[in-house]
Amino acid sequence: MLLLGLFLPTVVTWIYFVALHGTPALVQQSAYGVLKLAQFLLPLLAVGWLARRELGTVRWGGTGWRAAIGFGLFVAAGMLVVYRLLLAETELGNQLQAMIVEKVRSMGLATPIRFMFISIFYAVVHSGLEEYYWRWFVFRWLRLRCSVMWANLVSSLGFGLHHILLLGFFLGFGHWETWALSGAVSIGGMFWAWLYHRSSDAIGPIWLSHAIVDAGIFGLGFWLIRSELGLN
Repeated sequence: MLLLGLFLPTVVTWIYFVALHGTPALVQQSAYGVLKLAQFLLPLLAVGWLARRELGTVRWGGTGWRAAIGFGLFVAAGMLVVYRLLLAETELGNQLQAMIVEKVRSMGLATPIRFMFISIFYAVVHSGLEEYYWRWFVFRWLRLRCSVMWANLVSSLGFGLHHILLLGFFLGFGHWETWALSGAVSIGGMFWAWLYHRSSDAIGPIWLSHAIVDAGIFGLGFWLIRSELGLN
């Protein structure tokens, strides 16, 4: 079950984001909805059938709010700096912009309202679901079977794995930036797992931190494709 938990998000991402790219928007959106539902139901099924006594329930409140907010703001600001220093007005940066526009069009999201909706969904809802999946389910279950250090490392590498597909799609798998940024995602996962453990398994602060990062990602994406959305 843990192996499935570690690799299922990568399989899901490959199917809806890579394999189905270029198919009708309804096909991509439907595949996304069905596959993501299956992914996020897995922890509930696992707890219900195999590990209810081990994992218990999700705990929302707790300590760590300042560290969580500070980290989220640091990462969001760091992304803007990295873009300006390494990608803006470069061939790779232009490729990134073109690929984002192509993907947004392909998925039927190339209007201001639709893009705003998906941005809010990812920042508010999807970030919480990912924290529930990766920290509460994968990290916590691993922690019951090995040391905190190994649980953190393995769960965070799994968290970063499917981001390789996302970044590779936009930047290309042959560019070092894809692998460096994917590694940075895993490091971010390590921080969130550490903070989750340190704050007595409270998912709320980690969710907020993740939400801030996702808001930064979609804010940057909006800036890059604003002309495509008719807002330039």
